[in-house]
Amino acid sequence: MFDTREGRATLRTEIDKMKYEYHAHGVELNRQYVSGAIVQDQTPAAAYVRDPELYYQPTTRPGASLPHAWLGSRLPSPRISTLDVGGKGRFTLLTGPGGQAWRAAAIAVAETLGVEVSVISIGPYLDYEDLYGTWRQLCEVEEEGCVLVRPDLHVAWRSTTLPPDPAVALTRVMRQLLGFAGH
Repeated sequence: MFDTREGRATLRTEIDKMKYEYHAHGVELNRQYVSGAIVQDQTPAAAYVRDPELYYQPTTRPGASLPHAWLGSRLPSPRISTLDVGGKGRFTLLTGPGGQAWRAAAIAVAETLGVEVSVISIGPYLDYEDLYGTWRQLCEVEEEGCVLVRPDLHVAWRSTTLPPDPAVALTRVMRQLLGFAGH
């Protein structure tokens, strides 16, 4: 059957159909949701540039899964994924070279609400280096902004820039995420 032009065309058509059954990464990874467990920002969702059922389009929009990017530590060790620095039963705040104020904000949240927020700085000479520049392309925030990741590796909130009082902003967000009265 496949030794004719028509047979080979039929085979290619059937193989193309199988992409949606076996290779539909977009269906699994492009999901984003809205709930009280995330704090939406006002940025519009990016338009898909390829078939959203087949292809994953990473984003740090609240409600999305944290995108993967390879990071390197200052210690002589193998590379590590953003998926490995987040999670682990705690909230994680990812920031860049200009985001030092977020560390103090995380300490204030821990003191006020009793919830640990780990802070990871990504950039040259920080906690981790962005080995291939992938995180800088994917994070969708300025260097002084942040991406707050829930323990389940979903983006809970992001701040594209550094607000006037990061501790107040982060405390407000954490109160909302945790369902504390009087956000």
